[in-house]
Amino acid sequence: PFATIVTTVLGVLFCIAYMHPVIVLVGALVKEKEDRIKEGMKMMGLTDGVFWASWFLTYVVVFGTSALLITIITGPTVFEFSDRRLIFLYFFVFSLDVFTLSALFSTFFSRSKIASAVS
Repeated sequence: PFATIVTTVLGVLFCIAYMHPVIVLVGALVKEKEDRIKEGMKMMGLTDGVFWASWFLTYVVVFGTSALLITIITGPTVFEFSDRRLIFLYFFVFSLDVFTLSALFSTFFSRSKIASAVS
């Protein structure tokens, strides 16, 4: 019963689950650009690789937790006959794609409020 009801709106629910972290990430990246925080850290010796690695590792934890929760919730009911590791891997890789898309969106904006509203 639960699986039949949820499968009709499952795609929309997954999109909604990933919307909030995307809005927060794009807003934070643009806010950092707006306040020139990255420029100050570069003057102190920060490299671009370390800068992006810090954002990436932060959101790997956030998105990894989301992928794990989705796997735990939908694994026994919706994806009953699928391997749980593959379900987790699918949503985790999707999360990494969402991260790169958010980084791409942040390059188009110079004001954080507009970036958060549009993304």
